[in-house]
Amino acid sequence: MMNARKLSQLFRPRNLTPLIIVLFTLLVVGFGLSSGTAQSGQDGAAESASDERKFENNIPAHVPIKVKLKNEQSFKKKDNKNWARELEIEVKNTGTKPIYFMYMIVDMPDVRGENGHSYAFQLHYGRKELMNLDTAVLPDDVPIRPGESVTLKPYESRVVGYEALRRSKNKDDPKKVRFDMQIVNFGDGTGLHGVTGTPAPKPSQKRLQNTPTQKGVPEDCPPMPRIRGSDAPGKFLKAFYSPVPAISSRVLFSPLDDAPASDSAPPLPDQCGCQNIYSCFYGKFDCAGCPCDDTCIDLAFVPTGSCSARGACWRTEAKNITCPTQYNGEQQCQFEEGMNPCAEGDPTPTPTPHQPQLLHRHRRPIRTQRRVTRNPTPRTASS
Repeated sequence: MMNARKLSQLFRPRNLTPLIIVLFTLLVVGFGLSSGTAQSGQDGAAESASDERKFENNIPAHVPIKVKLKNEQSFKKKDNKNWARELEIEVKNTGTKPIYFMYMIVDMPDVRGENGHSYAFQLHYGRKELMNLDTAVLPDDVPIRPGESVTLKPYESRVVGYEALRRSKNKDDPKKVRFDMQIVNFGDGTGLHGVTGTPAPKPSQKRLQNTPTQKGVPEDCPPMPRIRGSDAPGKFLKAFYSPVPAISSRVLFSPLDDAPASDSAPPLPDQCGCQNIYSCFYGKFDCAGCPCDDTCIDLAFVPTGSCSARGACWRTEAKNITCPTQYNGEQQCQFEEGMNPCAEGDPTPTPTPHQPQLLHRHRRPIRTQRRVTRNPTPRTASS
């Protein structure tokens, strides 16, 4: 009876106001604590995600392979200095054709050299000669059959070179790596090329027979220089491209006879279809010729002459490789990654947001000649 009387007094109108205020205060405090805990959890999760190294699979959807990063947890740890040694990428053939050769690139976009280009690892499967689609398959060539998988790893010498670079240049490990495609060879004369995975059929016999050649010049020749006009100021010397950076090679110059032609000099015929396309040149995949002890481990898109039957018009992007040598210390090499083919034979396509502005037909475009410094050591293919 006493308790009922006290309870009725508690719920009288004059006593409800303080009670409501107390309950409201408790509700606000409780909600604030809950919200703060949730926000703290979200911030911690975001911070944890930002501390992880990211793997970006850049393989186009139409390429018949499935990529899986192995050792994913150790790879994600940014403080793991052995991540490159532990890097393993599983590639599964999801198509209907066997795959006899693959060339892939692991790019480190935020680890750059003094030349401004990023460092990369190359991953290969199969005999190196099969980088050319017209190379015949041999009985000893073991394909990746449909449904089968292989595990690709960087070459140990290139990992050692990267770790030496990291120490000597005090560089941080990458926050992100990107997995790019370069070559997939199906062994039947067809395959896919470049970062875009462009279908690349084997050159036809008609093209091989009709490709213009110059008498006394080998097949893979650099294009002849333009005819030199009258001497003009500023045209005494011209630097040529070399995959070896200046830190480890001499600068190459050409004499006056190889200088660019004046505007009055007639250009050579555009035999390959790249001359009038901005940032586009003719070449093919080949050994990079890096100054390493194992000379043909690394591949590259190498410029060739317009007389090369295996060549095509491509846009490329320069990458760096570093490797240890027995007698010459650490060597660095610049190589060209094939990005996408140019519109061969069409000098004035309509520009798009994804395509650099083209030069006009009535102006003589600037033509950059490139040469690759070859290693004098005989090249041997590495399986």
